[in-house]
Amino acid sequence: MIALTALVVGAVAAQDNPPAGKGAAPGPGAAPSNPKGKTTRKGALLRAPGREPAKGVRKAGNPLAAPAEPGVAANAPGRPLPPPGTFRYRFKFAVGSNEPLAASYYPSKLGDTASVVLLVHERERSGKDFEESIDDLKKSTVAETLQKAGYAVLAIDLRGHGSNPRRNLSRADWAQVANDLQAAYLCLVDRHNWGELNVARLAVVALGEGANVAAQWAAMGGGVSSEGRTSDLGALILISPMVDAQAQGLPLKAPITSLAARVPIDILAGERDAASFGLIDDGPASVKTIVRRFRTNLVESFPSALHGYKLLRLEPNLTGSITRFLDGSVKAKADEWEGRYLLTPVTYTEIKVIPNPDRTEAAAKKAAQ
Repeated sequence: MIALTALVVGAVAAQDNPPAGKGAAPGPGAAPSNPKGKTTRKGALLRAPGREPAKGVRKAGNPLAAPAEPGVAANAPGRPLPPPGTFRYRFKFAVGSNEPLAASYYPSKLGDTASVVLLVHERERSGKDFEESIDDLKKSTVAETLQKAGYAVLAIDLRGHGSNPRRNLSRADWAQVANDLQAAYLCLVDRHNWGELNVARLAVVALGEGANVAAQWAAMGGGVSSEGRTSDLGALILISPMVDAQAQGLPLKAPITSLAARVPIDILAGERDAASFGLIDDGPASVKTIVRRFRTNLVESFPSALHGYKLLRLEPNLTGSITRFLDGSVKAKADEWEGRYLLTPVTYTEIKVIPNPDRTEAAAKKAAQ
């Protein structure tokens, strides 16, 4: 198991938040509350006591409402943001004193009713894999397609990857990567508190080694904002998870066994992909039987030898499988928005606002040539 570095979750709601119903019993699997108000420890993850958000508490100004770094922000002072659902932010965020991470964030047009998807790349790739145009999506990208469907989307670069300081991760480094997912989750809690999404409707879509990390993170209690709450994770889509990620210390079978009964899981892999198919065949490493014990889960195979990003980009039926599973899981959840405590501050730097390209116009120009 990965030893998660402590990330403290606590108190500060963003809007005029009505308090949650007092005296309500915690749901199944909820972490115990701490009436004495002391931060408690469950496994390796520190969480704040289970208190309701205080009514009328406000934050300072939203740092994404008017980013104004000279020559960087598209919405300079006096220039409004584009409509939600038509642009993305590119920034670096940090939770407390933890390592900053690069990310792209796609706000939803649905505001605080929006389900949210966290996108996690594989080893030696980056979050930009979800920003590559795909023929099966009519030249749109995975992130844009999800945004158009009403989801808020966060695609992160894991430590040592993408726009973060590049380095080869050792096995000890990989043991800390689950903290990146927890940091991304807390970033989403922050955006939730600004009324931009509903983090109670959270899904994770992850590729390759990133899928193994996502399963480990979820099994260790990731996605819980404070004591007394259940995890916000409502769907886990694992594309080409690794049978053998021993070099990274990321076994999959134990976390999948732990999660199968409580989180809807969809595992997708190519039938000729040796790195992944052993998980969904009938061999000793397979998790197919474990996953399929529960009707909320799926195991899907494709007639392909492609892996991870290449399978996502080139397999014509895979993106449809993703959207169907999301629509039937997190989008169907009935959880209403309520403010969350977030004691550890989330800070944003290098903020850029990038309008989505008009792909209809581009297609028309290409057809006219």
